[in-house]
Amino acid sequence: MHAQATRTELDTAVGVLMGRRHCSAATAFAEIAEAARQTGIGATALSRALISLASGVSGRFDHRDEVESRWGEVLGLAKRAGGPDPSSDVSSAASR
Repeated sequence: MHAQATRTELDTAVGVLMGRRHCSAATAFAEIAEAARQTGIGATALSRALISLASGVSGRFDHRDEVESRWGEVLGLAKRAGGPDPSSDVSSAASR
């Protein structure tokens, strides 16, 4: 059962990156594998953290900082951290 859960987490994380980056499964998997190699954090642990961040889990969880620095922008977190981007606010643009 553990191996199936691990595979499901990895597949879900690959799907997150595919959806956000509009890339193939192979490209998304390679990105996670490369991140694991560079950081020494296991691909499953990175996948779990990526899923948590993409799902909007707040608070602290393992490897949040690494995942947020690596994939925060693609998850749309960079703009949110600095507040709303006024140039993307349609209602503000319409009232100018």
